[in-house]
Amino acid sequence: MQTKLATAAATVRESQADAEAMAATATRAQADATRAGALREDKTISAQEFDAARATSEQAAANLNSARQKVEADNSRVKEANAEYVATKSAVAMELAKMRQTQADVSSAQLNVSYTRIVAPADGRVTRKSVEPGDYVETGQALLALVPTEVWVEANYKESQLKKMAPGQHVRVAIDALGGRTFAAHVDSIQAGSGAQFSLLPPENATGNFVKVVQRVPVKIVFDEPLPTDRTLGPGLSVTPSVAVGGFELPSWLAAVIAVAAGVVAWVVFGYLARRRGAAK
Repeated sequence: MQTKLATAAATVRESQADAEAMAATATRAQADATRAGALREDKTISAQEFDAARATSEQAAANLNSARQKVEADNSRVKEANAEYVATKSAVAMELAKMRQTQADVSSAQLNVSYTRIVAPADGRVTRKSVEPGDYVETGQALLALVPTEVWVEANYKESQLKKMAPGQHVRVAIDALGGRTFAAHVDSIQAGSGAQFSLLPPENATGNFVKVVQRVPVKIVFDEPLPTDRTLGPGLSVTPSVAVGGFELPSWLAAVIAVAAGVVAWVVFGYLARRRGAAK
């Protein structure tokens, strides 16, 4: 469309140049005819020469008129081409707007389709599934429970048992579901507060009468060795954790006594062997 408009504009410029040339020719022919008329009155030229000059002037005027009409026609074509260009440009802009709207609709549809696929946050086992194919679900509706493959132990120890307990200590965990089989583990973290304090309805002492109750504190214990993959282990099972809070150390005086006793026993054994060796000789 721009090429057509440029071609029409070039044609107008060419026609305008032709019209200007025709105007110059017509002006000169008119001057020649005027001079021929004056010469004819003086009987200087013949009637044939006067008629030829007048005919040339009229032909030049006709050519000028034709050239001007062609210029107007070419200008009309330029205006028509310009109008078509504007209309086409508007149509293109409208189609581009429709295309952008369609792309937005496609993106929205793709987003809505992505909502129909629920991705689990981690690997695990599906349990308590309450939906079947074809069911209608609502926002916030619980569809299933996911038990992750990575499990740990939450041991609720008495607050009086936490004196020497710290993260990193070794633990042996006996799992009842596996017949009491033990696994190596370690203390991962100790909750900063009792379990009752973070429950749905924490206890309050509004009357002012305080009764001391030994609180339980959750301790997270993480396994150091893999659990059996052929057995299903999940939340709610019972285990018995044993935390190694420290090593056994003998008092200094008891260690000295044991050392002396060991020396005496070694001396007696040495004397007995010596006597046996002498008797054998």
